[in-house]
Amino acid sequence: MCGLASWQFQQQGRCTAPQGQLVDVFVETEAYGPLSASVYLPPCYESEAEQYPVLYLLHGGGASRFSWFTLGANTVADRLIAEGHLQPLIIVSPSVKHDWDGETYALTLATEVVPVIDAEFRTKPDRSQRGIAGMSAGGSKSAFIGLSYPELFGAVGIYSAPVMTYGMTTVPMLLEAEPIPALYLDVGESDGFFPQHESFQALLVERGIDHQYVSRPGQHIPSFWGNALETYLRWFDNQFAQSVSQ
Repeated sequence: MCGLASWQFQQQGRCTAPQGQLVDVFVETEAYGPLSASVYLPPCYESEAEQYPVLYLLHGGGASRFSWFTLGANTVADRLIAEGHLQPLIIVSPSVKHDWDGETYALTLATEVVPVIDAEFRTKPDRSQRGIAGMSAGGSKSAFIGLSYPELFGAVGIYSAPVMTYGMTTVPMLLEAEPIPALYLDVGESDGFFPQHESFQALLVERGIDHQYVSRPGQHIPSFWGNALETYLRWFDNQFAQSVSQ
C-alpha cells in the first residue's frame, strides 16, 4: 500500500519553473508497519511522460528522512538540472531503521520499498539506473544493501561510514557480490571513521575491485556532506549515463 501527499514545490498548470517537487510516500511493510519516505520529483515530472533514474539517499543515526533535503539535495538537483549538468532524476530518502544486523531493513528496502517506488513513479526499473548512498550509519547501510542486492543497485555511495564494523555481517564479507556495483567512498580526514575508510579502501585495492576513493579535510558533521552534494549527484549521474552508453 502506498499513499502520497505533496508538501512542497507544488506546480500549477504547465511546468515552466526550474524546480522539482517533494512528496511524502508511505509504504506498508511487514517488519516496520508504515515506512515513510520523502521523494524528490524533477522539474516538469507531472507534465511529461519520460522515465527517470532513481537515487536512494539514506540518513544517519539520529537523523530523519528530511535530512538530505535539509542539506539541500533538492535545490542542488534543481540547479544542476537547470544548468544542464545533471539529467533529471528521482531522489528517494526513506526513513532508515538502524537495526544492528542490517538484514531486516535491507530486505524491506529491496523487496517492499523499491517495488512500490517503481510502481508509483516513472522510474527506469533497472540496476544500471538505480543507485544508493548514505551518510554515517546510512553509508554503512547503503554499502550493505548495495552489496547484498547487486541485482538492484548499480552504484553505491559510502560517506563517512563505519563500514568495517557494521553489524553482525560486516560489509567486507559482502565483497563477493556479483556484479560489484560502482563504489564511491568519501570521508573527512578528521572523521573518527577515517581509519575504517582507509582499511576498506586497502581491501578494495587488494581484491582488485574498481572504486573511487576521496579523503579530504573535514569532520563528521552535516556540512561535510552538504558541501559535497554536487559532487555526489554528478558522480551518480555519470554512472547512469555510462550504463546507457554501454
